Amino acid sequence: MRHKRVTLILLSLIFLGAIWPEISVASNHSPQAIITELTYAGNTFPQTENTGILITDAGLTLADNVNTAVYLSPILTAPATFNVVIPQWIADIPDGTSMGIMLRTAKTPENWSEWFEIEAQPDWMLPGEPDTVGAMIAVPAADVTHQYIQVMISFGRYTDMPAPVLQQLRLTFIDATAGPTEEELLAQQQALDATNPAAETETAYPRPTVISRQVWCIYDDCNYTTGLEYEPVTHMIIHHTVSSNDSSDWAAVVRAIWNFHTYTRGWGDIGYNYLVDLNGVIYEGHNSEDYLNLDVVGTHAAIANAGGMGVALIGTFTTPEEYSVSGTPSQAMLDATADLLAWKASQRNIDVYDAARMVNTSWGLPQLMGHRDVYGGTATLCPGGNAYNLLPWLRDAVASRLNYVSPYIYVDELSGNFTKSNSTWHEGPRGCGNNGHSYYTWSTTDPAQSTNWGEWRPNVPENGRYLIEVYAPYCDTGAPETDGATYEIQHANGTSTVVVSHNNNVGLWMPLGEFDLQAGQNTVIRLTDLTATDSGRGVWFDAVRLKMVPPQATNSLPTTNAWVNDLNVSFSWNILNPSGVQTTTLQVATDAAFTNPVWTTSWGTAVTNTTHTFTQEYPDLYWRVILTPTLGNTVSSPTTRFGLDTTPPTTTITSLQHKLANNTYELTWQGSDALSGLASYSIEYRPDNDINWTPWLTDTTATSAIFTPPDPKQTYWFRVQGKDIAGNIEPSHAGNGDINTTQATPVFNPAVTGNTPKPGWLSSPTVTFRWTITDVTAVFTSTLQIATDPSFSTPILTQTIPAPQLTYTHTFTQEYTTLYWQTTITMEPPTPGLTDTIKTTILSFGLDYTPPDANISTIYTLATDSYLIQWQGSDNTSGIATYTIEYRAVGETTWTPLLTNTTITHTQFTAPTPGQTYEFRAYATDAAGNQETPPNTADLNTNQAIPLPHAIMLPVIIR
Repeated sequence: MRHKRVTLILLSLIFLGAIWPEISVASNHSPQAIITELTYAGNTFPQTENTGILITDAGLTLADNVNTAVYLSPILTAPATFNVVIPQWIADIPDGTSMGIMLRTAKTPENWSEWFEIEAQPDWMLPGEPDTVGAMIAVPAADVTHQYIQVMISFGRYTDMPAPVLQQLRLTFIDATAGPTEEELLAQQQALDATNPAAETETAYPRPTVISRQVWCIYDDCNYTTGLEYEPVTHMIIHHTVSSNDSSDWAAVVRAIWNFHTYTRGWGDIGYNYLVDLNGVIYEGHNSEDYLNLDVVGTHAAIANAGGMGVALIGTFTTPEEYSVSGTPSQAMLDATADLLAWKASQRNIDVYDAARMVNTSWGLPQLMGHRDVYGGTATLCPGGNAYNLLPWLRDAVASRLNYVSPYIYVDELSGNFTKSNSTWHEGPRGCGNNGHSYYTWSTTDPAQSTNWGEWRPNVPENGRYLIEVYAPYCDTGAPETDGATYEIQHANGTSTVVVSHNNNVGLWMPLGEFDLQAGQNTVIRLTDLTATDSGRGVWFDAVRLKMVPPQATNSLPTTNAWVNDLNVSFSWNILNPSGVQTTTLQVATDAAFTNPVWTTSWGTAVTNTTHTFTQEYPDLYWRVILTPTLGNTVSSPTTRFGLDTTPPTTTITSLQHKLANNTYELTWQGSDALSGLASYSIEYRPDNDINWTPWLTDTTATSAIFTPPDPKQTYWFRVQGKDIAGNIEPSHAGNGDINTTQATPVFNPAVTGNTPKPGWLSSPTVTFRWTITDVTAVFTSTLQIATDPSFSTPILTQTIPAPQLTYTHTFTQEYTTLYWQTTITMEPPTPGLTDTIKTTILSFGLDYTPPDANISTIYTLATDSYLIQWQGSDNTSGIATYTIEYRAVGETTWTPLLTNTTITHTQFTAPTPGQTYEFRAYATDAAGNQETPPNTADLNTNQAIPLPHAIMLPVIIR
């Protein structure tokens, strides 16, 4: 498509009252700043002697059959004096046409500033806003304020193209000179810092001196908290304010920017997080509740606001090729900016050489970048080419302040280590790419059409294993990136091919993998435009980087928390990338911090095992391997704890009981171990007349067991043996054994337990009684007693049940509130003279098998179709537990639950259908579980309701 650039010039407006139809004065925005505006729209543009220009209802445009023309306004007088002016406009500029704006200002109509070419200022626009905001023009320092302005607007088009139209032009004038100068602000800040030092989170690099918002922002609306949002900073974004570079009252410029962003743009605050002037003075920007520790989200880079710290360099830093006004950041400005960025990078662990996704982006961006990088290089010139070209210096300056040396070796596509085919190449727009440049071409799937290739030959410092990564910058080319970038890597072990998607990883460093590389320039990374996936997509030839994979040690033996039972200990470990190891060191200590070393040894190469003989046992030992690589910092294996225990445990049998009832023996034992602890026991036995031991329990963790003699008439010996966690086994106990069955303590503990019925209510007259016995072998009889008192003086039943029956069922002829029962067992004791009678404890229960009776007792009228329902009931024995209340419309057959299993006795009822008569029934369940049969007919209906007397105060539960 054809394009023709024609400059539109906005001249410093000197107001003529009859020309400008709309003038507004914002006198209440702040107590000290004055904001005024001139707005020109439609046919209100002033008539002049400009040839080829038409003023229409739509706005300012070209006359018919005219392709280029310039509109020069009269000298216009601003409504009030100003120290900055910001133009804003709405225009229709079709493809193939152009419009340009220039302006100049003056203190008097005879002494004009230079003409300023106005470019759009994307920093000061939000997506979807109809108007375009231009650069801020500041009054020269010597004049302080100006009164007059003149604009020049130029139009251009190709023949037969529609004409561009300037629909509206608005000029915002701000006088922010009323307020402290920068020198006064610095003095105030120094005094404030001396009396109220700020508490800051620990960082490796301190925050530089700044003029705090508390000092410079003097307006009523400066302090607020509503609407503030916070997001930890991951990226730092450099802007320029596109304002004049020759001001000396930078404090007034900052105040002017605040007023414009806050009031004219309606943002409520200044957009940037920080501002830096040419003197190197830093100003806090967007309001924050805690500048030192919280990262407030500003308004400066659209999708990159969250997680992006916007630092604005006050001034215009474009190149002459980019813009009519150019400038270069001063060294003081650069040094101050580097200090500020170093503080934030230290606080948020930001690698200024790296790239990453932001919280709201699916693509990657440099973690220290220019504003233009947010949009792929095309949407804005910000921060200007002269500032943008200094980003590599700025990255190095930040890294230097942090004593940070990147572990990567970078190979730039502009270096002598990169060669490319003699073909047609494209470059990233406006320096888009790693460190300000990149090449790209278009993919093809046709080998015959493949013409572009590039090769990187990194200077590998030494033999070793390296991670290789490639970069595809996020640049606006109008097309997506390839999904099939095919890299060929020539390495020490041959050639490998790796395919990556530039499209899915755009803006990020993409790993190709780890490879063994030889020292020198034998390594080749090759990329071509030939893919197997797509054609016509971007293939990027930007920087590559490689990083030596540091050697890594992982401990093998002894394992974590292991116990070793030999003073001669074998150590072994694995080393990844052993070729990069210069020294191997093994450390053993009694503490995890290795402040109390036991043994340390080193080798001048990569070693993976050794042995050491210790002179004593240890409950806790810690060991690690430290590798000193030929490049980089030392690395340590994870610390491993183990114990050293060579002493067996000791054990003993503590008791042996002879259970007379069944002629068994309960054996109990115990043991101890000073270090690793007991792991298990083994128990053996033998007859008195046999020298051979028989295993009974092996590697058990139990400390007691029941032994049944194989021959009840024989005497048996027992012995115990322990094993600790380290694996040390106690020597077998010498002699006959630890104890024998003739030394057992006789035990006879017969018992009978009543099982059912348990205490509670029964709802059946037929009751089954059950009991169990222990340590009883010969039962003669069981006698069941039931009475109405616990002393059994009023018996209901006394029944003798022959052995071996342990249950009895009885049907009662009446209900009882409380019944007591007990069973007495007569038996043959295992030894004459021992007890021959045992009893259960006395148990009780209630017997109720008659359902309760309930009814709706009263219905009161509360209001129209609103009623209070009351009910009552009775039960002769266990008592009522719950009620169920149901209702239905008179004439219906189906009942609807109102309350189910409730304990209350009244509720409010509102008729579902107004005017309908409803009837109710109640039925109950008692504590024994007997449920009343629901009545077939209703108890009462709403026609029987009576008015609620005023004197009756009833608790009403509304459900």
